[in-house]
Amino acid sequence: MAARATKGVRPEWKACPWCYAGRFEGNGRRPPGDPKAERKCSRPGCEGQLRPFMRYCPLCKRKVKRVWSHADLPDRCPRCRWPTSHAYFRFCPWCGRRERRAGSFLGR
Repeated sequence: MAARATKGVRPEWKACPWCYAGRFEGNGRRPPGDPKAERKCSRPGCEGQLRPFMRYCPLCKRKVKRVWSHADLPDRCPRCRWPTSHAYFRFCPWCGRRERRAGSFLGR
């Protein structure tokens, strides 16, 4: 397994669905149903199931085309279009872009 993608990765997966570290092999078995999955992979014939905020299919490594949404993350990053909160994050948690409008942290 890749050093940065070792936790939270099932043995059946062929790549890390969050960072795309695909330098490890799956165990060749069909993954069991995932109760945390909210979507299925959009590639025809792929049986990959996607948990919230996965960026890639864990089986075929296809990039997720439809951006995830979350009620607690009302804003969008201008660079990657993934959900964020300008009231809380100074940087995009997905791509690292600095957010100029951010900084008024909750609780201040």
